[in-house]
Amino acid sequence: MCPSIETLSGSPFVETIRIEKGRIHNLPYHNARMNRTRRELFGAREEIDLAGYIHPGPHQERTKCRVEYTREVLQVEYVPYRMRPVHSLRLVTCDEIDYSYKSTDRQCLNDLFAQRGGHDDILIIRDGLLTDTSICNVALWNGTSWITPARPLLCGTM
Repeated sequence: MCPSIETLSGSPFVETIRIEKGRIHNLPYHNARMNRTRRELFGAREEIDLAGYIHPGPHQERTKCRVEYTREVLQVEYVPYRMRPVHSLRLVTCDEIDYSYKSTDRQCLNDLFAQRGGHDDILIIRDGLLTDTSICNVALWNGTSWITPARPLLCGTM
């Protein structure tokens, strides 16, 4: 069972931000998603700019910056980025899933991921529509243009 919004507001939320060559990528989009979550779930009116919390300079290699927050920023950590190879996906249907906010509570996603069998990851179907994998948004190339889901589980930052 997926957590309710009331349950989620007791868990920290997270933004994972790419740093490479000492540069923060897509910061305005991460700021917007974080501040929307803070406004909608915590009633925060003042916006936070993560530029004041993230120190990208020492990180020349691709690094994952993980920012946990509720109403305020709780912690910032930096870990080397490790791409998980994905060669196969299993379609998993869950019409009840709601991951509108990027929470540290990933139990629902973990439960779905456990259904992957021998596959590397899952591709989640909700209400008959393709949404996301367990860890990222989906973009499909049709030979001419990129196609993304109309109703992803979590709006991405690009």
